[in-house]
Amino acid sequence: MLRQRINGWLGADFMKTRYELQLREYVPIDEITSRVPDALDSQIMELFQKEGFGSEIESILDDLSNRYEEMDRVEYVNSHPDLFEHLIDGEIDSLESWARSDAPHGGPDGDFLLLPKREKRQKAIDLIEDILGNDHTLYPQVWEHFQQNSPELRGFLAEHWDQHKAANGLIQSIIPPFLERRKEIALAELPANIKVSLQDVGVGISQVLPVLMNAFGEESSLIAVEQPEIHIHPALQAELADVFIESALGENKNTFLIETHSEHLILRILRRIRETTEAELSDWPEALKKACPNGIRPEDVAVLYVQPGEEGAEIIGLSVDANGEFTCDWPGGFFEERMKELF
Repeated sequence: MLRQRINGWLGADFMKTRYELQLREYVPIDEITSRVPDALDSQIMELFQKEGFGSEIESILDDLSNRYEEMDRVEYVNSHPDLFEHLIDGEIDSLESWARSDAPHGGPDGDFLLLPKREKRQKAIDLIEDILGNDHTLYPQVWEHFQQNSPELRGFLAEHWDQHKAANGLIQSIIPPFLERRKEIALAELPANIKVSLQDVGVGISQVLPVLMNAFGEESSLIAVEQPEIHIHPALQAELADVFIESALGENKNTFLIETHSEHLILRILRRIRETTEAELSDWPEALKKACPNGIRPEDVAVLYVQPGEEGAEIIGLSVDANGEFTCDWPGGFFEERMKELF
């Protein structure tokens, strides 16, 4: 609910940005890595059996297995550069020691990684052929590649496997509820869902996010905000006043101590008081009407003006009447400045 409210502000409702506030969860990778193979195998077989595809997938896998047993694995590896590079990356330690050994294709050649590219590749091919020819160490990697590149299997999965649903199920099975999770608030740019930091977006967004999070997320708290209007469009400054009213008089029951130079913010509060007196709440946002069905009254607001005095800071209380007007003159430098410019 909190993110929904904030995203309403970031999106079409107010700020009209392409950004969305998201919650991301992280878990220790070493805690889940060992669970992945069994969870994946179990999920795939359960899915196939549940959907009635058991015999069909078994037939495809049996056919693949038979073809795999009959094929020349060395030739298969050499004809697939991606698989070859993958195997070399996994066997780099073996290559280092093997290149210096008395193996049929080896020899005391020093650092394998420093060999000329053509010579290094040939020795790598010799090593892969040697391993494939003498033991089954690399069979799982070759078999996995063989399956992934099978048109029959890929076609079957594309037609019958809901990848999004399967991915969610896999996550649930490898991340048990008791596992420690780290949560992070992040921004994403839509529609590409690109993760961005607060440094990547406008200053106004980074300014308003903490204000909204506290206003919508805190309850029965004293929230102090210094100049919430900084870097915010004048129209949004007024909208922030509605946020403060809703948070203070609605279910959150927060108390705000706001230091501001924004007449837009003050004028919105005065306007809401006047509309309450006149019982004209029909144009209020739905969230504000729901939070404050009885509106806002002068006793809900205290406006204090701070100015230099002979003995330090001087605080002047400015009372507001039911018509949303100050009952005394506003100190110099604020509302009358607009009148001077206009007239």
